[in-house]
Amino acid sequence: MSTSLECWYDHTKERLCQPRKIAILGASGAVCPRFYLPALDSIIGQYPNLRFIPVSRDPEQASPRYLAIPMAECGWVSLDAFQKGEVQADAAIIATPTCSHLTLARDYLETQKGLVMIEKPICMPGELGELVHLLNFSRYSTRERIFAADFFMDSPAFKAALGWIYNNTSDSNPIAKITGRLVENWPIEYGREWLTDPDINGGGLGMDVLPHVIALVRTILDKVHIGDSMVVKESFLARYTNDGQPAEGKGETYMWLKASARGIPIIMDGGKGTGDHYYGVTVHYKNGDSIEIFTGMDGSDGCDPYVKLSKRGKALTYVFPGAGVGYGDILRDFISIVYDTENPQAFYSLNERLRAAMTGVQVVANAYAKSDGSLISHSLGTTPKTPQQIASRADSNVQKNMISDLRIV
Repeated sequence: MSTSLECWYDHTKERLCQPRKIAILGASGAVCPRFYLPALDSIIGQYPNLRFIPVSRDPEQASPRYLAIPMAECGWVSLDAFQKGEVQADAAIIATPTCSHLTLARDYLETQKGLVMIEKPICMPGELGELVHLLNFSRYSTRERIFAADFFMDSPAFKAALGWIYNNTSDSNPIAKITGRLVENWPIEYGREWLTDPDINGGGLGMDVLPHVIALVRTILDKVHIGDSMVVKESFLARYTNDGQPAEGKGETYMWLKASARGIPIIMDGGKGTGDHYYGVTVHYKNGDSIEIFTGMDGSDGCDPYVKLSKRGKALTYVFPGAGVGYGDILRDFISIVYDTENPQAFYSLNERLRAAMTGVQVVANAYAKSDGSLISHSLGTTPKTPQQIASRADSNVQKNMISDLRIV
């Protein structure tokens, strides 16, 4: 064991004896019980003096079941009281609707001294310039205090795959294409229709799900030293119908886009109500090799993360049993910084997390600008056709009509 790690372990033991409080803003929303509570249950024993403060805009209407948060400090705290500084916390987790992310983060950074973790999307598309200004010019050292959360980056499968990608990408065998998907074969959950409201979420479901995929792609490109921006070439939006009725909400329920970085095609899609259920990315190489990274699923039908290497016609799959989708790891990294015990061998820096999160918002915003704004309709449980598939089908129909006409004549 290196001397630096030995010192870190000693430092950690001492620090963990001290009390810390973390506020969870938006604790009564859908993200907390679905992701945070199971993750906290898995790591609770490592932090005996850690306490959580559940914060809600309307504490009186918050469900008592959310107080099952491990190590809850007290009952519900109102968001208004927290913003006024009436309740102090060593750190804050912002898991509220997107339109409030930047405001709540800035308020906390300017009134309290701790670290703030922001769920994706990190901000509304129109706020990216304001976020950049906050990072670069604030007197509150905000760049060192913002932890951009994207739990798929912390999937053990993805972390393991990054090393293989780094070691196997070269000038003689470059990346030829990257594909990524985050699709779910169920409709929008009740009470989450706001995810398709551009005024609240910054867009439709494309803004909710595709930043995950883009963060993974951005991290892969950075790993092989391709710092070029992802330029959106084309995109389209779709909205499912159920028994002839359009989905609840305003915006799209599905987005497809094609981008490029240093000439590498990048094709991604994401949404709900599709024909399949998948979370992951695949890197294709010039020589025909590929690496598929399945980041895992949550829920009763959950599947373990895996990495599938296809090399010279042979496939080898590495499975990560019971690893989940990364919330345990991301919370562990966040809490270690809260305790001022940041691991010297931490997988990502705060800047790497910020870059991935901000790129996700920017690329989806560019995809909206690139689309014509119309929504293609498709039935719930089916995946919309890509522009290439639609064009191919149209060409085929033209050829059939020509043949039919010739026969008639």
